[in-house]
Amino acid sequence: MVRGSATSTATKVMFVFATILASLTTLALASPVREGTSPASPSVVIVNGTSADIGFMNNAFVYCRIQLPETHDFLHHYTIEWHNSLGNTVPTWRQDAHVYTLGRGSHVPHSYLVFQDFTSSVSGDYSCSVKRNGVVLSSSRIAVL
Repeated sequence: MVRGSATSTATKVMFVFATILASLTTLALASPVREGTSPASPSVVIVNGTSADIGFMNNAFVYCRIQLPETHDFLHHYTIEWHNSLGNTVPTWRQDAHVYTLGRGSHVPHSYLVFQDFTSSVSGDYSCSVKRNGVVLSSSRIAVL
């Protein structure tokens, strides 16, 4: 009986070492941090690029998303906000609005800036920002023409 117990213990120890080795291999093969970025800082990306040309009375949207490093904490700590060229926060949806946001707030990793019946009165520079505790951590801009 003692011999079977020793074999069982040795098998368990080998299993634990194999699990640890597999975990270390996974960490070693993880994507490296891009140059100029910090693994602890989130960023926002406007997927549509740096400018958008919207025709008169057309509808369009601009998409912004948060990029969080894998080692970062949960999304509910962050909010996304859109600001117009005057620095004012773009409001959420209203039936009569020509420009508004969807998906803004916490727990949401993205936000849409929506243009409805576009006119030159709402053209200009817009910025998408990610905030934590009211502090802007990153922002990205787009010129809407």
